[in-house]
Amino acid sequence: MILNLKLYPIISSSFSVLFFCSAILGLTINLPDAEGQQNQTKLVFTRSGLVVELKPKLVESVVISINGLVVEPTISSQRKHKTIFCLSPYDWQLGQIYHLEIRRKSSRHLVTKQTTTSPTKPTPYLFDYLRLKQIWSLLPRDCRITTVDLTKDQLSIGTNKGHVAVWDLSIRSVIWKKRFSESIIKQVSLSPDGQQIYISEQSSDAWLSCYSLDDHDELSWRYRLANDVETSKPYSPSSQWSWLELPTATKFQWINGDLLVAATHVWPNKQGTNVRSQLYRFDAASGQIKWKFPADNPLPVLVRWFDISVDRLAFVCDKQSVGKQYDSAGIRSGSIVILNASDGQILFQKAFKPLEPYYKTVTFWRGVSITPNGKSVNITTDDGRAFLLRETDNEWREIWQTDLTTPIVVNQMPITATAGTVLATDKLSLFVTGDTFIPYHLQTGVSRPPMSHPNGMTLFAYQWNGQLAWQWELGNMPQGIKIENEYIVVASSDYGEAGTNETKPNALTVFDLQKNGTVVDKHAFTYRLSGQIPYDQIDISKQWIVCVETKSRSATKVEGKNQIHIIR
Repeated sequence: MILNLKLYPIISSSFSVLFFCSAILGLTINLPDAEGQQNQTKLVFTRSGLVVELKPKLVESVVISINGLVVEPTISSQRKHKTIFCLSPYDWQLGQIYHLEIRRKSSRHLVTKQTTTSPTKPTPYLFDYLRLKQIWSLLPRDCRITTVDLTKDQLSIGTNKGHVAVWDLSIRSVIWKKRFSESIIKQVSLSPDGQQIYISEQSSDAWLSCYSLDDHDELSWRYRLANDVETSKPYSPSSQWSWLELPTATKFQWINGDLLVAATHVWPNKQGTNVRSQLYRFDAASGQIKWKFPADNPLPVLVRWFDISVDRLAFVCDKQSVGKQYDSAGIRSGSIVILNASDGQILFQKAFKPLEPYYKTVTFWRGVSITPNGKSVNITTDDGRAFLLRETDNEWREIWQTDLTTPIVVNQMPITATAGTVLATDKLSLFVTGDTFIPYHLQTGVSRPPMSHPNGMTLFAYQWNGQLAWQWELGNMPQGIKIENEYIVVASSDYGEAGTNETKPNALTVFDLQKNGTVVDKHAFTYRLSGQIPYDQIDISKQWIVCVETKSRSATKVEGKNQIHIIR
């Protein structure tokens, strides 16, 4: 069949033809400006609003309108060859037609015009890269980032050589920096109002410091954590791991304007290992201690991790100290403990039994989280078990347990997978599992597992009744999980030197937990990186996601760069 098509002259110009087609097909229109220069415009629908990218850059003020309504950019960022406008918050709808128009503010001349249809899911937008040399021109060759923290538009950074900086993401400039000699920066955090920065040093003194951002050298207060968890000198100072024997604060968390801190110290003695741990609630403004747990002496067990709700603090501990002992407040290695966050008093404690015959003790990684409402706790032990606890009538009970990555025997070899990362929302209990391995003490001449554990490298989401809601295969070793409101981001990456030719993705996977439907519906996007992602060096806020990338070396080439990805 031959169709004779006739184009009727209902459209008055070639530009109008393009606009007509774009409305039907969702195409991007590039329009010459008043000087005849061709503009390239990109409209990106992100999880926090819209991003408009205009090439070449435009140095004068403009008026941006969406569907006929003027929208003021929250960020206008000039680059060498482009201008970026961030319009957020902007509540765009899925599958709708949006008309973008940019005019010069002075002359009202049209700069560009675009008609496009919004996607069914948000798109990540790489706003910027940040490299340490943009902050410090001279750095040791082995200087690396150890911690990052997001507060509003400000990114705090710490390094293994004592550098601390606050970078303003919106203006792409450092607003505060300082060097702490002979220290590794373990934690950094800005106050919720962005006026103070809190820093923990891993050093012989283990200082916890608070500085005002208004005055570069103004020390608001500091506290020597080594007064409680003791100090020590590394057994072998020249060892690359000697810093692990120094005291430090391992975690900060905010509650009603106060700073909750866990301080730990593990170092060798002639009998074995000394272990000290202390929990604090500081008045963040003054540095006054509201409570310490225990009140008189540090715990002789290692507080691996803690999490908080509106009025509860839950922590897990293991690794009993050998040698000089303190009263452990009745807390045994391998326990979950829940405190009243107001006064630091014990509400509940439970010691888990070892998973015999494979394990003789119970250990944890970051295997505890508590729901924001403080009513439920999820836990994983290093032997691969997962637990749910719930408070009912002021009494805590274990309500569920499953063998998540416990050992299974394959060719007479027990294999397991890491299961040390958890997260809790009021609706879901999230467990992140990792790489497969043969437990060291069970290896009999063979260290490489014959197959992958069936539950390895997976994000599991359970309802609080123990029913599996959904799961997502990560495809690589998990390197941390963070949450902001109902968005979670999971980092997955290789680690160390690449030992095989197999290519696995280094990626950030983002989920919107508010979405109804299957896990595919909840999956917002995946953002890929060339280099590796160090453990726990990601963060998420309402507007931003940041992720540290490092160079990785395979047998044939170097992948990635040492930099921070800043994503809308």
